[in-house]
Amino acid sequence: MIEAVIFDCDGTLVDSERLCFQALVEGLAARGVTVDADALDQQYAGCNLEGVLRELGERHGVELGEAFLASMSAREREIARTELRPIDGVEAVLAGLTLPRCVASNAPLEKMRFSLGHTGLLPHFGEALHSAYCVQAWKPDPTLFLHAARALGVRPEACVVVEDSVVGATAGVSAGMRTLFYNPREKAVPEGCEGFGHMALLLELIKA
Repeated sequence: MIEAVIFDCDGTLVDSERLCFQALVEGLAARGVTVDADALDQQYAGCNLEGVLRELGERHGVELGEAFLASMSAREREIARTELRPIDGVEAVLAGLTLPRCVASNAPLEKMRFSLGHTGLLPHFGEALHSAYCVQAWKPDPTLFLHAARALGVRPEACVVVEDSVVGATAGVSAGMRTLFYNPREKAVPEGCEGFGHMALLLELIKA
């Protein structure tokens, strides 16, 4: 029986992944590197951003250290102020959900608070936000989800994870949690997950 729900943030609750990759593409272009945003999304959605920058920097022979990250983050925040939206249908899900819930994300807490606050979703979670930076373990490592389950006071097997990335879904499965893979773009569904294409389906899936 499901007793609690653990949500990812970027791409699951808010439409922020595309904004992150837009800012990354712009930053790389300023350094003479051309990349495709969709290709970045396919390869890096949900991954630790610092690790992504390290890998891209090595591949393209450019410095993508702290200064680049700060500049990129500022640009992403600038775009988000006008373009960031909740994922379609997620507000109704949160309003109708009666189970305890939290957010567990690879992103820093400050970014989560901004994204959820800006889109009006933060009141559904309060302070129940968990960042990989706090436990120093990033998805696909299951540590963050296990930490979130302990904070909720719920056994891992009684939690359901809602994720949109392969690394996040892999972490959910590895944590021994039922994992629902939000998949509007019809990607390959990771092994051990249940895929669904629209948030309007989520409440019934959680009850199933």
